[in-house]
Amino acid sequence: MNKLFFLFAFLLLGIVFSSQAQSPELIIQTGHLGAVYTLSLDPGENYLASGSFDATVKIWELATGKEIKTLDGHTGPVRTVDFSPDGKYLASGSDDHTIKLWDMESAKQIVTLRGHSSGVLAIQFSPSGERIISGSVDELIKIWDVETQREIMSWDGGVGRIESIDINSSYTNLAVSGEGGIKMSKSKGNVISPEQVIKEYGADTLRIYEMFMGPFEQTIAWDATGVKGARRFLEKVWRLAGQFLVTQNSQSSPDLKKLLHKTIKKVSEDIESLKFNTAVSSLMEFSNAWQADRKKRLGKKDFKDFLKVLSPFAPHLTQELWWKLDFKSSIHNQKWPKYDPTLIKEEIATFIIQVQGRVRGKIEAEIEISEEKLKKLALSQEKIKKWITGKKIKKTIFIPGRLINFVL
Repeated sequence: MNKLFFLFAFLLLGIVFSSQAQSPELIIQTGHLGAVYTLSLDPGENYLASGSFDATVKIWELATGKEIKTLDGHTGPVRTVDFSPDGKYLASGSDDHTIKLWDMESAKQIVTLRGHSSGVLAIQFSPSGERIISGSVDELIKIWDVETQREIMSWDGGVGRIESIDINSSYTNLAVSGEGGIKMSKSKGNVISPEQVIKEYGADTLRIYEMFMGPFEQTIAWDATGVKGARRFLEKVWRLAGQFLVTQNSQSSPDLKKLLHKTIKKVSEDIESLKFNTAVSSLMEFSNAWQADRKKRLGKKDFKDFLKVLSPFAPHLTQELWWKLDFKSSIHNQKWPKYDPTLIKEEIATFIIQVQGRVRGKIEAEIEISEEKLKKLALSQEKIKKWITGKKIKKTIFIPGRLINFVL
């Protein structure tokens, strides 16, 4: 009976507890003007935040049980609150569709994050404190960057309204459905066991496939054929690496070196923007070019750089190859390679030729070709002549590196 009484009082009036060494006790507070929906304890366990139907967040000191701050800014009931890992900030989500970020020292609102179309029911800081993950009645999960205070990702959770979020140090997860696009479920018998995939294909294969299977923010159907494709990619890398270890080339072929630096640039940028699928794709393209190179010439330094950019996606395979190069330290402690801007500069480009705004042909030319030279080349094309002959060119529109358009 006493427990039921305290629970009822907590929900209606708001409650704070203090823990003392000998005698824990409950201290009922009447600071809120409506039901308390959510609580969050700060990392130092000194303060408690409560969110209420009255649209306010209150901060309580556990040692005394007293209210020390009121955060007032929402226009609807506050459904969820969470302290940042360092305790400097507090995030709150409300029925007013917004998330507010508060500075705990000044008790002032830093920013209002808008993006959900319905009430925000769940909020959690990432372990690093650099991200806020939110869930809503609109069935969306969103990730926000604390520093820039912007939404960086959004996807359908696939489970209806998002009422809770539970994340750990590897919080960035793809939402994956079963084969055929059907939601994974024990009742449907289509749950994919990671242990089973690892046992059959290896941990690196699973990692590569999950990164490659599609855009990070989308729900992707599991495809057993794709898993086998990821395995074949790693086998190809292992085979090419074995050939390199026999020959130990000192210099790379020029074309392969240029492509490697483009790959380093692409992978670096894609990792920053969480475009893991296109990062893996560029690594696959490089391995295909390496295999197609008749002499398979990849110098030792470039081989090391390739292993480094592959290592986040295939940590076990790259570490094994790193040791085969007689390096004692871990590849995962090495500096990330930098690309050479002079090597990624395109020399040849495909220009689109338009007549009256319609595409009539394409032509390859030096990327820095002048308008006059490109005009002459374009007009010398037989398939362009038939659209121009007997007509007067009133205007030429030239976009360097891209197209030339003849206006008649």
